[in-house]
Amino acid sequence: MDFDLIWEKWLEKEYKCYDLKNNRSVKRQYLHFDRKLWLPNEKVKLKFKNFFSNPDNIAKHSFFPLIKGKLIFPKYEYYKSNKKNLRRYKEPKIREICYASHFDSSIYSWYSVILEEAYEEKLKAEKLIKNVIAYRSIDKKSNIHFAQEAFEYVEQKRECTAIAFDVKQFFDNISHVKLKERWSNILGYPTLPRDHYNIFKSLTKYSFVSKEFLDENFSRGVNRDRVCTVDEFKNVIRKGKKICRNETDGKLNEKGIPQGSPISALLSNLFMINFDIELKKFSDDNDAFYRRYSDDILIICPTGDYRNFISKVAEEVCKLDLELHEGKTDITHFCVSFDNKLLAHKPVGKSNRMQYLGFEFDGNNTYVRSSSMSRYHSRLHANVRETLKRAYGKRSKGNVIFKRRVLRRYSDHGKRNFITYVKRSAKIHESKTVSRQIKNNVSFVKSLINKKAQKKEDLMKRKDKVFTSFLGIDSFENTLD
Repeated sequence: MDFDLIWEKWLEKEYKCYDLKNNRSVKRQYLHFDRKLWLPNEKVKLKFKNFFSNPDNIAKHSFFPLIKGKLIFPKYEYYKSNKKNLRRYKEPKIREICYASHFDSSIYSWYSVILEEAYEEKLKAEKLIKNVIAYRSIDKKSNIHFAQEAFEYVEQKRECTAIAFDVKQFFDNISHVKLKERWSNILGYPTLPRDHYNIFKSLTKYSFVSKEFLDENFSRGVNRDRVCTVDEFKNVIRKGKKICRNETDGKLNEKGIPQGSPISALLSNLFMINFDIELKKFSDDNDAFYRRYSDDILIICPTGDYRNFISKVAEEVCKLDLELHEGKTDITHFCVSFDNKLLAHKPVGKSNRMQYLGFEFDGNNTYVRSSSMSRYHSRLHANVRETLKRAYGKRSKGNVIFKRRVLRRYSDHGKRNFITYVKRSAKIHESKTVSRQIKNNVSFVKSLINKKAQKKEDLMKRKDKVFTSFLGIDSFENTLD
C-alpha cells in the first residue's frame, strides 16, 4: 500500500481524537509517562511523517510500559419480597484495560491502518464482509442495525433456533503463536517484517505499571502534563521494580494481548479469521445465519440442526485454544402458534426473549434489554442523589439544583446519551415497544428530581426544628411574647 495513502488514512483517523474548533483533545486525555501530543501542529505532524517513513525507526523503537487499570461494572439481581420490587448486588464484572503512552498509541494506530487494509481485502475475498461486525465501519451501521438484521432473519425464517455463544476471557487467551501466524499470512510474508515483529512483541511480551500504584504515589494536579517526571520514572518506578510483565510465576505467558490499545481490537478479529471462514462455510451449507461481534457469536439455524451447530462452534473454538462460557450459551427456539403468531421459547431461563447486542426479541416485538434499562435507572438515581448532595451539602451556595445537567445526561435534552440511543433504536426498528420503554422520560426525570429535593428539604427542616428545640430557642421566644 502506498505510503501517502496510508498517511492520509492515518491522519483522518487520528484527527477524530481532536476537537479543532475548541482546540482540545476529545480522546486519549489520560496522563501517561510521556506528554500528550497535538497532531494538528505542523512540526509534530512532520516528526511523525519522518518517523513512519523509515520502518527501521519502528523496528528499533522502545515502547513505554502500559498503564493497567480496572473498569468495574456493578451487577444487580432483581427479586420480589412482600409484593415489593427489590434488588441485591451480585459479583461485579471487572475488565482490565491497558493504556499505551501517547506516542506509542500513535504507532499502534499507524499499524492498525496498514493491517486493516489487508484484513478488509481478506474479508472481501472470503465473502465475510457482513459476518464480522465488531470494530469495523460497515456502511455507517451500528449495533441497532445489526440486531435488526438478526431479528428480521428470524421473522423471515419463522421456525428456527437462535444460539448465542460467549468466549471466556477472550483477549486474555489469544495464542501468540497463532496470532503471529495470522499476522504474517495477512501481509503475505512467511515471517513478520522487523517493524511488525517489534509491534507484535510489544503486545505479547508487554510490560505494565498498575494504575492503582500510580494514583497512590503521584499527584495528578491540573498543571501536570504527565504521570511522573523522568527522574521519578527512573528512581521510583524502574528502580523500585514496579514494572510488571505479562508472566505467571516468573514465566512469560504464551497467551493474551492487552485490551485497550488502538490495535488490539483489529488483532482480535485477525486472530479469528480461520474460525470465521469455517463457520461461514458451515452456515452456508446448512442454510444458517452467522455473525460474530468480537467474542459474541450468533447462529440462527433450522431447529433440527441446532445441536450440530453447538458441536461445530465448540470444536472450532477448541482449535484456537479458547473456551466457551457454557453458562452464557443462550438458546431460543422460534415456532408458529395455531393463530399464525411467531413465538419464542427457551429451554432454560425465566425470559423467553432472544437477546442480542443489547436488544431482546420475542418473535413479534423488539425491546431494549431489561438489564440496560435497569442500569440506566440506577445511574439516574445515583446522579440525582449526587446533584442534591451538591445543592444541599455543607459547601452549597443557595441550594441551587443543576437540573439541566441531569436532563442533558439522562433525557433527550442531551445530544448523545442512552435515551437518544433508545429513541434512535425505536425509529430504526420501527418499534412501539421500545418507544414505550422511555415514554414520558423528561417528565419522569423532572418529577424524580423534585420528589427527592422535597424529601431533602423536609429532612433539613426537621433537623433545624430539632436543633432549635434542643437549644431552647422556641421556649425563649415564647417568654418574649
